[in-house]
Amino acid sequence: MRACALLMPLLLACAGAAAQQPPAFRLETEGAGRSVLVLSAGGRQSRWPLPYPVYGFAEADLAGDSLAECVVGVVKTTRYDTVPRRRLFIFHQVEGHVRPLWMGSRLGVPIDSFRCEGDSRSVVVSTHRPDGTPAEAEYRYGDFGLQFHRWLTR
Repeated sequence: MRACALLMPLLLACAGAAAQQPPAFRLETEGAGRSVLVLSAGGRQSRWPLPYPVYGFAEADLAGDSLAECVVGVVKTTRYDTVPRRRLFIFHQVEGHVRPLWMGSRLGVPIDSFRCEGDSRSVVVSTHRPDGTPAEAEYRYGDFGLQFHRWLTR
């Protein structure tokens, strides 16, 4: 009984700390290589199935609202582009639930890989020019989706 009385404040402190953790995204793999985006917030989880092959994952405050958005790179076709290509999806959290913010059909450049620049609220896309020379382009989240900002290397 005395041990329970001593452990109770510690358990309550741990439970309070878990509830105060900022929302965090992670990617899980389910059977048959299918991925699921998971948001953990306030001791709860929200899940968003991704029925496409995933090639990248990053978190950053792209919208500038002090909440992390999640950028997921997927390989898929679209209604107007029937060739499977690397594309970017951006998700955010709304009241502890995963919600799509932007489901990009295509950027102005082909995507080899990407990374998020957290402080600058940017997504840096590694690409290549038609002659095969590597290049990097910086995109920022704007009124509607990712918008080209500048070339970092050319």
